[in-house]
Amino acid sequence: MKILMTGGTGFLGKELVERLAPHCDKLYLLCRRPSRRLETEYSKFPSVVLVKGDISSPDIVEDASLSKEIRENIDTIFHGAAYYDIEGPYSSCFMYNVVGTQNILYLANQCEKLKHIHYVSTIAVAGNYSGIFNEDQLAEGQKFNNHYAKTKYDAEFMIRNYEFSGSIQIYRLGILIGDSKSGKMSKVDGPYYFFKLLSRIHKEKAKINLLKYLPLPYDESSTMPLMPVDIAAEVLKDGMLNPKEDGVHCYHVVAEDPPSVRSFVEDSLETFGLKLALIPLPKSPVYKFILPKIGLPSELLLYMYGKCIYDTSKLKRDFSSTTSSSYGTYSKQFYSYARRMFE
Repeated sequence: MKILMTGGTGFLGKELVERLAPHCDKLYLLCRRPSRRLETEYSKFPSVVLVKGDISSPDIVEDASLSKEIRENIDTIFHGAAYYDIEGPYSSCFMYNVVGTQNILYLANQCEKLKHIHYVSTIAVAGNYSGIFNEDQLAEGQKFNNHYAKTKYDAEFMIRNYEFSGSIQIYRLGILIGDSKSGKMSKVDGPYYFFKLLSRIHKEKAKINLLKYLPLPYDESSTMPLMPVDIAAEVLKDGMLNPKEDGVHCYHVVAEDPPSVRSFVEDSLETFGLKLALIPLPKSPVYKFILPKIGLPSELLLYMYGKCIYDTSKLKRDFSSTTSSSYGTYSKQFYSYARRMFE
C-alpha cells in the first residue's frame, strides 16, 4: 500500500500511524510544519515520509517533485485533517474542513493509481436530529449549533457526491476519549472539560457535599456516544487494510452500550469524591451562556439533551473483531486516568 495521509500527527492520527505503518510500502504523512521532533518520532517507521504541505493550499504538497511522486504512486488517500474547534470561527472551519476537503478531492483527480479514499467525519453531522440516525443518512434537515459540525457536514456531503470509480469509506467518529486499557489521554477535550471542573470543585468537596443535590441541565434519556481512541484507531486500520468494494460506505465509530448522561455524571462525581444526587433541569436557551462561565463548552448541550441514536449496524457487521468496547470494559480506566490528569 502507498498512502497519502492527512491528520496523521494528531491525537487519533498518531495511534493510527503506529498501527498502519508496518503494513505500508510508503506512508506519506502530510505535516504543516515538519520538525526534528516529528522526524525523530516517526523515524522508527521506515515507510513513513514526512511531507510538508497544507490542505488549505490548492497545491497541498509544497515540494513539486514530491507532489509528482505522490500523484504517480499512491493507491489510497486517508483524509483525517480538520479544523477541530467547536468554538472556532466560521472562516477557519470553512477553510480547513470544506476548502481543505475540496483540495484533497482535486488532488485525488490527479492520482493515477488511486483506488480508495478514507475520510474521517463525525457524528456531529447529525446535528439536532431526533431518532435513529443510520449510517446511510445525512441530509435530514438537521440544524447545527457550531461551525465545526456544519462544515464537517458540508465536507461529508462533498465526499459522498464525489465521482469516483473506487471505494470511499467514511468514518463518523464518536466522542474520542483516552486509551481503553490505560485511560491515557493527551489533551483536555469533550468530557474532560467536565472533569476539569470537578477537580476544582473537589477542593471544596466537604462544603459541596453538604448541598446533597446537584441541579444539572440534561435529559434522562440522553446518552454519551463515547469511543476510546485505541479502538477507533483499530477500526480505521482494519478499514484501510481491508477496503470494501467500490461505492460509498459509512460507519458510526461509536462504542457499543454508550452510557446515559446520568450514568456518566454520577460516575464522574464518584470519581472526584462528590456525593450529590442529580436533579435534571429542563432545556433552556440560557444554558449556552451559563456553561462557558463555569468552564464547560456550550456544545456539550447537544449531548446532554440529545435525542439522536447513532445506529452502528454496519460497523458491527464489517468490523466485528474490533468493536468490542462496551462501557464496562473501559470505564474504570477512563475515570481513573481523568482523576490523575487534574491532581
